[in-house]
Amino acid sequence: MSPCRQYLVVTVVSLIASGAVRAGEIPDGIYILHEKGDGPKVKRNDTGGFLTLGERLTDRLGTGTIDSVSNDNELFRLDLRGAGPFPKKEISGSAAALIAGHCLMLHSRSDPAADGTLHLGASIHTDEAMRAVAKTLKIEPRLRRHPGYKLAVAWETDKPSYRPGEPIGVTVKIKNVGEQPVAFQNGGQQRGPRDNQFGFTAFRGYGAGKAVPDTGDPTNFGGISGMVTLEPGQTFAKAVVLDKWFKFTEPDVYRCTGMFQLHFHDPKEGWGRSTWDDYVTGVFVVRIEAPPKK
Repeated sequence: MSPCRQYLVVTVVSLIASGAVRAGEIPDGIYILHEKGDGPKVKRNDTGGFLTLGERLTDRLGTGTIDSVSNDNELFRLDLRGAGPFPKKEISGSAAALIAGHCLMLHSRSDPAADGTLHLGASIHTDEAMRAVAKTLKIEPRLRRHPGYKLAVAWETDKPSYRPGEPIGVTVKIKNVGEQPVAFQNGGQQRGPRDNQFGFTAFRGYGAGKAVPDTGDPTNFGGISGMVTLEPGQTFAKAVVLDKWFKFTEPDVYRCTGMFQLHFHDPKEGWGRSTWDDYVTGVFVVRIEAPPKK
């Protein structure tokens, strides 16, 4: 064993024996972590809680990418490709990447490749932690910035008025009034009672009355999704039934606000990472008329 390798082993053993670890004293790598037990405690980057350091599975982190997943650039996704190889035994319990003194809990892992390496995913909270990890791994992070889109949005009901209990159809229309193409995700939240890419509020009395409670079922299990690209001047339209949110049982004029969630993508990159998150909103009215007297 070389003197350098021997020093590394002695250092790790000393840290585990001491039960006290300061940031930066733990060699980088992928570790097993435990909820309880003797040994040094490491602070999670996500919740700030502490876990007990366990076995180091590998010191080889592979090649990484860092992408911002929040518009304010405070939450990031770290992807490690070709990390390992890992022991052939089953990896049980919580695992984390310890990099530059930051404990990043792993939230995804691939099946092992033929050489025993894995593709791993973790989240990084705060710009400070991200920059420390990026410097250590020699990664240029991809940050978010507003893509500069210009959209005109309209919300339209399928009828001018309705009877109590009658289905109410609403369509959102999004027109690209800018000079550059825009791309966004369509779908992904509709495998359930309703399409949760939409959101609504409703108030009685032209908006001056009480709010109508959302009595729908928001449960969803994802769903098929794709990317919509709007060239300048093009319009995207999508319809939904408002009854999935509200029951308009009494005659009145209801002021409604519609929201449609957009995960934007770079049209040049195609389907891949989300570059910006936003909503398009608009106001429309729903008129519920009393049934004719018999």
